[in-house]
Amino acid sequence: MRAREIVLALFIILAGISLTAVKSGRLHLGEGDFFGWSGQEFRYEESRDIPGPVPARIEVANARGFVTIEAAETDTVKVVFSKHLWRKNEAEAKAAAAGLRLTVTQSEDRLILSAGAADGSAKRFETGLKLIIPSSTSVLVKNAYGPVRAAGLAGAELINSHGSVSAARIAGTLVVRTSYEPVDVDGIGGDCRIEASHGEVNVRSVSGDLLVENSYEKIRVEDAAKALTVSGNHSDVLVKNVGGRAEIGSSYEPIKVVGAADIRVRGLQCDIELEDIRGAADVADDHGSLRVKNIAGGLKVEGRDLGVWAAEIGGPEIRISTSYQDVDLLDFSGPVVIVLNHGDLRLRPKDLSGTVDVQGSYAAVDIEWPAGLRAPLSARTVSGEIDWRLTEKPASQSANGSSEVTAFPEAAGRPGLTIVTSYGDVTVRPAGSRSDENTGADADGE
Repeated sequence: MRAREIVLALFIILAGISLTAVKSGRLHLGEGDFFGWSGQEFRYEESRDIPGPVPARIEVANARGFVTIEAAETDTVKVVFSKHLWRKNEAEAKAAAAGLRLTVTQSEDRLILSAGAADGSAKRFETGLKLIIPSSTSVLVKNAYGPVRAAGLAGAELINSHGSVSAARIAGTLVVRTSYEPVDVDGIGGDCRIEASHGEVNVRSVSGDLLVENSYEKIRVEDAAKALTVSGNHSDVLVKNVGGRAEIGSSYEPIKVVGAADIRVRGLQCDIELEDIRGAADVADDHGSLRVKNIAGGLKVEGRDLGVWAAEIGGPEIRISTSYQDVDLLDFSGPVVIVLNHGDLRLRPKDLSGTVDVQGSYAAVDIEWPAGLRAPLSARTVSGEIDWRLTEKPASQSANGSSEVTAFPEAAGRPGLTIVTSYGDVTVRPAGSRSDENTGADADGE
């Protein structure tokens, strides 16, 4: 890296740090300090009790700082108001602190708390609110540049720009909107919606529907009782135990889901893993890999330059279309349709409860035939050969520009296999005879 590129990179980093400091109040340009940085830190604190009856809804507005709200068996609201300032000396700090005020407005249906500078002119400060409120109360919080914490409430809407959010034991609905800092949610009794850009999201134990929107950071979800929707952009997604349907979308980062009723995944250059899906799995992805195991309700895959490894798949239909990478379909049952271009296919049926139709181009096909299986087989390859390794000979076999074989015609009327491909060999071998199994390697690729 050349010297001017290093200088430019350092300038961009310093500009970003300075901008964040300006917005947070720690840096105020034009007040005479070196680069605007303020002097000493001063902290002040005052308390207030707001008598009941407390309205069912509390709204909190804090200009910049922190908000912490906890529920208790109480019929009042207890408030601790914190003031954090940067000034040259204590006299300046006390004068500025006097202008930082907590305003309380109360009506029958809501209580409004607003913290900040009375005239809006004060700089280089943060204000903090710690509230203890009745557990039957729901809250709306609007905050910036500091953490927001809420626990034990009836419901909550937490809006926080450039600040972390933590919410636990919320009996009803939770809404979170924030950016650039982590979100941690645990124990939500109702629906939950999280919108967080550039901040890691961790969610556990949601009893209602869950929606997560995120970009450029990790998403972790565990124990979502109903439907789950994840909309990610450059987001690494890990999901465990979804009681309802899961819909996942992301790009350029891994997606892994273990346990869901049904699932739909849309990825772009993602490596995707799905396991223990009680219903159907529907996947579309480009330029990545897909690994699925134990899918009960069928599998649909639309891919381009997508490698597929699938095992223990059942259901009404398995449909896979991809190109330029290999497909392994192992221990499956039910009807199968595979369209594969420029890749190799490995098939190991558990049984043939449905027909298997393979259409390949520049694709070799390796079939591991279960012992004792009697099912009609028709295979044809252009510019390739058929390698028959079963003890029982095929009913017919020919090679004249293309290679063809038919076997087990006596099983006509039962579900069978039809293989049509080109520029690749077709191998029919006894199950368990592959060299990777004979050498003790993991034939499933695990």
